[in-house]
Amino acid sequence: MDPRKALESAGGIITQRDPRRCIVRLRAPAGLLTPAQLEGLGRIARRAGLSAVHLTTRQTIELPDVDPGTIGPLLAKLAKNGTPLGAERNEVVNVV
Repeated sequence: MDPRKALESAGGIITQRDPRRCIVRLRAPAGLLTPAQLEGLGRIARRAGLSAVHLTTRQTIELPDVDPGTIGPLLAKLAKNGTPLGAERNEVVNVV
């Protein structure tokens, strides 16, 4: 099985042109996060070696350039932080 197809089938995980990287889209209901969630997200991103966190036009957050091999532990840390994997495909999204 093509690992890119497995990533594409998981909601909230988007493959990038570089097959060695993907984007992780997070859930932020109504675009609201607590200061503690934002601080935790910053720590998680730094420890994952990410250089940026992307704020989307739909008031959610994406982590670009994630190594697909680190998705499992990364998702566990994000869920513990209260910022779980986000909407993709036929799920409810924030609309302003």
